[in-house]
Amino acid sequence: MNKLSKIAVLFLSIVASACIFFAFADDEVSKAIDVATNEMNYDKLYDKALEYYDIGDLNNALLVFEQAYNLDKTITDAPYMIGLCYFKANKFDKAMEWFKYAANRGDADSNYYLGLCYEEGKGVEVNNNMALMYYEKAAGSNKKAAQRAEVLRNASKSSGRAALERETERNIADGSVQEVAAMREALANRKRIEEQNAMINGTLIQTTTQPENADPNIRAAEAYMKQNNFSAAIREYEKAANNGSIEAMLILGDMYRDGCGVNVEDFKKAGEWYSMALNKDCSDAAIRLGDLEKKKGSEKKAWEWYENAAKIGNAEGQALMAQKAFEAAQKANYGSDERENRMKEVNDWLAKALATAPDNQRANYYQGRILYEDFEYEKAITHFKKSTFMADDAISHEANYFAGLCNEQLNNFGDAYTFLTAATNAKYAPAIGAMARCYYEGNGVVNFEKNETMAKKYAAEASQLGDPEGLYYNSKLNSGKLAEKYLKASAEAGYAQAQFEMGLKESSVVESQKWFHKAAAQGHKGAQDRLSSM
Repeated sequence: MNKLSKIAVLFLSIVASACIFFAFADDEVSKAIDVATNEMNYDKLYDKALEYYDIGDLNNALLVFEQAYNLDKTITDAPYMIGLCYFKANKFDKAMEWFKYAANRGDADSNYYLGLCYEEGKGVEVNNNMALMYYEKAAGSNKKAAQRAEVLRNASKSSGRAALERETERNIADGSVQEVAAMREALANRKRIEEQNAMINGTLIQTTTQPENADPNIRAAEAYMKQNNFSAAIREYEKAANNGSIEAMLILGDMYRDGCGVNVEDFKKAGEWYSMALNKDCSDAAIRLGDLEKKKGSEKKAWEWYENAAKIGNAEGQALMAQKAFEAAQKANYGSDERENRMKEVNDWLAKALATAPDNQRANYYQGRILYEDFEYEKAITHFKKSTFMADDAISHEANYFAGLCNEQLNNFGDAYTFLTAATNAKYAPAIGAMARCYYEGNGVVNFEKNETMAKKYAAEASQLGDPEGLYYNSKLNSGKLAEKYLKASAEAGYAQAQFEMGLKESSVVESQKWFHKAAAQGHKGAQDRLSSM
């Protein structure tokens, strides 16, 4: 991986964050960090961190890798190694966050470890489809990933499985699935003992991970699922569900809803299993019933279920109701009573959702959006980080985008570029348009120099996706009729600055006012001032 140019503007924030870690680092580490940071030398920090990692000193390795990351966030090797430190310390949830961060920037080894986490259930539920997806992303440059992808593609025939997997297959064929689960549990416990006492950030990690499900039928079902023996897995899940397991009811509902292992989708059976869970006071079942209705094409019924979930205290349901009110508020004019009433509804639902589940992704995202609109950028970033950290889903991409905008407003252009890059790599159109602006203005990019070639590249890509900001910067990067075409397209797509400029260009007072009103309705001060003087 190439080491790119250093970003000088990050220096003060790096020094500040370094002070936090010094409390836990020994004198040698503190000195190494201090010298390398003052020299703005990424390579020195990274190489020093590798020395600690190689001797098994994960605590000091992590400290120095994090300083290297803070020094240059455009390089993926430090985030990958941070993930590996957490992985070695059995902190799989944190490891996955960093692996996803690096993977979204094209790091093949991070994709491999994400596949491993999904295949082995480290920090996430076992999901062979997700594992295969990540392995295939890494397969071109990671031999182990290519091998694991082949194993998963040919699970029933593979001779390349590890000894434990071969033993599992033989035991399942003999019908002794519960013994297999016990064997796995014993091996897992032994591994946990070996990985205990790893130090992260100066704190002893308790490596007692969540035990395997105590329900023997669910354990058996999980073993069958690993072998793609879906009919046997369903039988075991049904036994568990009939014995009162809500988890099994939800899993069965998901399988029938998505057609996983049952050949075709069966919405009726999915609804029956979800309803059974709901009757046992499982509020998540109401969310699943809403998702089911949405998949069936009934938005109205879906929202009725989400509202039911919200009213019985489900945080995701409450966050969804906040989302619905927020989207309605966005369609209302700035300063209108309708917008104010809708935003009050948003705040009420978010207060409930965050009180119920402070880490709920959707609730944190919309709380961040509110703070962003109130110009509380630092607070907004805190919530956006809780709703993302480079995870691969739609809310995360939007959160990365808005975290980038917040950092721009705070003149933290390096951090802004990092967040916008993550959203851009996920093909989130508004972020691509924002990247065109970054290169057009020279904010956050390498050496803070304007780059018209890169600006044109991103503006063209964003324009193809219909992004208003991309269309606007395409107008700036072109001339004549083509520039006018892009400016009008941007204005028609709702970009306030383009609407304002269209108002300035129009010779007709009526047409000018039309564009100024559109821009003013979005809070554009220049348009508001023009209207007040007309």
